[in-house]
Amino acid sequence: MLIAFACQARAKQQSSAQTPDELFQEATRLVQSGEYSAAASVLDRLRVMPLPPPQIFQVGWLYGRARRFDLALRTFESLPAETPDPASHAYAIALSEFELSDYKAAVAALAPLESQHLCDATCANLLGVSWSKLGRPIEAYRAFHDSVEQEPQKLNGYLNIVTLLADNNDLEDAAKFASDAVQRFPDSAQAVIVRGAAFLATGHVDEARRDFAHAAELAPGNADACFFVALVDYQQGRPEDAAGKLQRAIESGMNDADLHYLLAECLLRSKDRQPERAREEVDRAIRIDPKHIAARTLRGKLLLEQGRTQDAVADLELAHRQDPSSPAALYNLARAYQLIGKTEESRKLFQTLRAMKTDSLEELTRHRVSQALGEGRQAP
Repeated sequence: MLIAFACQARAKQQSSAQTPDELFQEATRLVQSGEYSAAASVLDRLRVMPLPPPQIFQVGWLYGRARRFDLALRTFESLPAETPDPASHAYAIALSEFELSDYKAAVAALAPLESQHLCDATCANLLGVSWSKLGRPIEAYRAFHDSVEQEPQKLNGYLNIVTLLADNNDLEDAAKFASDAVQRFPDSAQAVIVRGAAFLATGHVDEARRDFAHAAELAPGNADACFFVALVDYQQGRPEDAAGKLQRAIESGMNDADLHYLLAECLLRSKDRQPERAREEVDRAIRIDPKHIAARTLRGKLLLEQGRTQDAVADLELAHRQDPSSPAALYNLARAYQLIGKTEESRKLFQTLRAMKTDSLEELTRHRVSQALGEGRQAP
């Protein structure tokens, strides 16, 4: 025990004797490997050392990368506004405030840079996302437009504008701007998928399919491209074609719950309806994502068909808890309650349904389209 204690003491002494440069290197390595708690512990030791302002700023930046945004903000605020320069200092504070969901404070930190024409493309992008979070689309559009003008070679600015327009239900304009992005970045599968999603949202299904198929050629391993091209095949009455694409994508190693769920829908709609295989695919989707609402709802529906009502209730109740506004989960749960004699609960659910008629796949489609159109929603 004495030997072990001595070794521990020696290790602790060696650790405490590390130089600031060594600690910076260790913190950087830990951040890069995703070991955020360990990185924060190293930064805590750096923070109490007598460091020059530029290095203190670096401590704050590494705190941010380690997801300790409160400590990052506190560190930046302890420094003079010119450290390392006014624009970088204001941006660091704004990014910390943004990550802490204080979008007003983020705007307040960046607005002076904008008025002094010191806001570069990255700064303008963060300002635009912050304005968007505050429900100020005009100001957000102005900031995103500034970002595109300053760095037209970067796709992110274009996608942010598409996201903004889609969020405000200007889908036709979103499709037009997405087309501009594709013209500017013809080899970007991401840009093509976003335009395809905009086309799909505006009812231009054939154009959407062409984009998704092209994106799949540009990026064969892209799950979004595979999902959407199969989805359009399914919607246009070609479930067998869709199932083939999905099967090949899954066999290639794509691990996406939506692909398995959509394959299950295709198997159920094919000429030789295959409920057992569909159930296997739904099970796989749920193993990947236990909270997959559409998959839980479909499995509950299949279990009802098999007479396994109690098992169906478990799936459908979970789906309903996850999304009380899901008409498909609500409808099938009402059916299940009716079968097990919970007539009052069933009646209340059917009353809640009213005129809602969407099914699980429609709900998932809207969600996935919204995700694709939201590619630029996050700040850098």
